[in-house]
Amino acid sequence: MGGLAIGTKITLSTLTATSRDFGGVMSPFTAWLMLRGIPLHLRMPAHCANAQKVAEFWPNIPKWTASTTGPSAIPDTTWPSGK
Repeated sequence: MGGLAIGTKITLSTLTATSRDFGGVMSPFTAWLMLRGIPLHLRMPAHCANAQKVAEFWPNIPKWTASTTGPSAIPDTTWPSGK
């Protein structure tokens, strides 16, 4: 397998250094370390969006049953209001 990279000298030197440091394919542990460096307030919207997609997709699969624990799954009288 091969590839071609075209760019300025600075871009190519950055690409070369990154490829040297991380290798051709980043390991799961390295990816986790990089994600850990992103502040939580930037990660949470993505986590919530992904969880919402899974929650919307799950009921469409007839063999699976979904059990949710959120405000829409529990009557308002039992869910803490935060007051």
